Amino acid sequence: EKKKLQIMIQVVDNYFKPDDLKFMLNLCDQLQMKTYSTERGIYAFGSQSLPDKVKEINNKYLKQRFNFPLSKYDTSNGVIYLRKPETNLLKEVHRDNREIKYVDGIKNVKWNLLVYLKGDCSTANGTGFFELNKKKELVLDRSIGFKQNRAILFRSKLWHGSLQPIQKDASSWRYTFNSFISK
Repeated sequence: EKKKLQIMIQVVDNYFKPDDLKFMLNLCDQLQMKTYSTERGIYAFGSQSLPDKVKEINNKYLKQRFNFPLSKYDTSNGVIYLRKPETNLLKEVHRDNREIKYVDGIKNVKWNLLVYLKGDCSTANGTGFFELNKKKELVLDRSIGFKQNRAILFRSKLWHGSLQPIQKDASSWRYTFNSFISK
């Protein structure tokens, strides 16, 4: 099981080249963010109103950095999120292949791409991947710390979530680019 999970999570540092990273960072300051919430409360602020250039840039790097088979998937769904420790929820651990209500209108999500854009370089600002134990409780299996321009490609069926609510005192705000890749 562990070996299977490792294959299902890939990490690449320096995902975007400098000019494209600068473009993405500038977007963070220009976008109108809306509130994303569930019945449990707010979990992020974000914008899906991204310029077409974002898809073009992302497809280029998905192919170059991960050798991702673009022709088999729809990569048009992207969002830039701002997450703050005080608005993040501990119960925000989720799987995007089932809980599609988190992203408006996306069906059949197979892969997630998460790129860290702005924030403090820290494990506390990172992402955790969880497994169900014998008691059917979610337990942290592994974590990937926040580092600007780090990309994580993973299967949408994996339980995951921001580590910010777990380590509130050590974490800070973060901006991420998320791409929900469907079949």
